[in-house]
Amino acid sequence: MRALSDIGVVPDELASEMAATARFRNVLAHTYGDAIEDDVVYDALEDLERYRSFLIAVREYLDAIDALDE
Repeated sequence: MRALSDIGVVPDELASEMAATARFRNVLAHTYGDAIEDDVVYDALEDLERYRSFLIAVREYLDAIDALDE
């Protein structure tokens, strides 16, 4: 995510949010999730705005460099 921020695909703040999400996913995927309360997991999964923002930023970047066929 930081590399995407470095080259201007996503803003710094969004890259930080997405990096935190990736770390959270790693905790869950590697069964450390037993130490996390269910409410924390539910709240994190319910917050879809950061994913929507990420998709929009990537699409805008690809559009700006004419990488999309329309």
